[in-house]
Amino acid sequence: ENATGVGAPPWTQPRDELVIDLAEKGVFALVTGALADALVSPSPSSSAKRPALGLRLKGHA
Repeated sequence: ENATGVGAPPWTQPRDELVIDLAEKGVFALVTGALADALVSPSPSSSAKRPALGLRLKGHA
């Protein structure tokens, strides 16, 4: 960080630090996405998991 408390712009950082930073961000994105998918799964009463054999709720496509 410089005197203003702002970090250096990415293009001024050493390449090895950029690689580590991008790898960490990639892992974070994958873990966050997997966790969000697990937490926001369709509820059992949702018609999303039912087969399309006329078993969907009335008024829903």
